[in-house]
Amino acid sequence: MAPAPTAMRPKPGAATDSSFSRAISPFYNGTDPSSQLGHPALLVQNEIPLQQPSRLLARQEIGLKSIPGPDRHQRTRIRFHGPSSSSRVEPSELRRGRSSEPAKRDRSADISDGEEQDNLSSRSSSLPADWNFDTDSEGDGLIPKPPGEVGRPSRGGYTLKKALDWPEKDYLRIKKFIKQAVNKHLDPSIKFSAQPQESIKAVQTLAANKFSVLSNYSGWWPATDFIRAELHYTCSRARHDKRDKDAAIGKVMRKSKGKRK
Repeated sequence: MAPAPTAMRPKPGAATDSSFSRAISPFYNGTDPSSQLGHPALLVQNEIPLQQPSRLLARQEIGLKSIPGPDRHQRTRIRFHGPSSSSRVEPSELRRGRSSEPAKRDRSADISDGEEQDNLSSRSSSLPADWNFDTDSEGDGLIPKPPGEVGRPSRGGYTLKKALDWPEKDYLRIKKFIKQAVNKHLDPSIKFSAQPQESIKAVQTLAANKFSVLSNYSGWWPATDFIRAELHYTCSRARHDKRDKDAAIGKVMRKSKGKRK
């Protein structure tokens, strides 16, 4: 019989000397040059950096339509959010643009007293019908105007005589004085809201100088209510007189036409 084949054993140092297989000492020190393992150069020396592109890979024009706008709830909040007093911008700044300097914005504050008076007089012609001059009574201790409209207690208003609660004699004196001033300085045939505000203020001033009790009321509102009530009466009477006069003229014209026939 042929002898059994024996396993081939590698010679000492044959496989261990390869660069891929080497015995590692249990006291291996990586800093020792003599104990370097000699890894393949491709795995040790070649670095694979992550390079960023030096230019854009693609270009795209982004217009205003492509920018997402606020949703419905945000638009509602923007619409009803008023500007704060600290961020208010003058119209002159809007015309100059955002690049205006603070020094330029301060020029709007350098307005002379004459220009301010002109602005106040120009705005007085467009005041509402129920406007009272000097109506800011916060902290001044003056008697404020009651809520509602004078002469309409059943519609949330008040009666001037009851609101003032003056003695009958004093009430009639001021009422008579206001009536004379209205006939002299105002047009009794037109309503209160159509009167020039300068003329109404003149009547208010005359009444306040004549009767010192009006200085206890904010904006002299009793004088304003007296003026309003007097003009309401005279205007209504003027319309009634005009209607009667037109009716009389029409009656005469109809009679003249009947005689001609």
